[in-house]
Amino acid sequence: MKLLAPLRNRNGQIIVEIVLMLVVTMGIVVAVSAAAQSNDWFANLVSGPWQDLASIIQNGVPCPASGQCSASNMAAEHPNNFNRVVTPKDSSWIIQ
Repeated sequence: MKLLAPLRNRNGQIIVEIVLMLVVTMGIVVAVSAAAQSNDWFANLVSGPWQDLASIIQNGVPCPASGQCSASNMAAEHPNNFNRVVTPKDSSWIIQ
């Protein structure tokens, strides 16, 4: 039984477990980082929505689903080019 006595001592076990968890976590972080860089995952995540947002900022409307975001196509879609009139007051209201 004297051979098993050192194995029952748990001093330092928490340090070993923390180091093991740190190594596993760092391995996962490195693997995900490498996959994200090789597939341009983050670039696609940002550039896709940015095209619609840039079109809304410039033209007032998002790009059509066809992807035709040229200046001439989008200028015709701008809300200022619509022929409509908005009257906030009814016809009985008179400017004095």
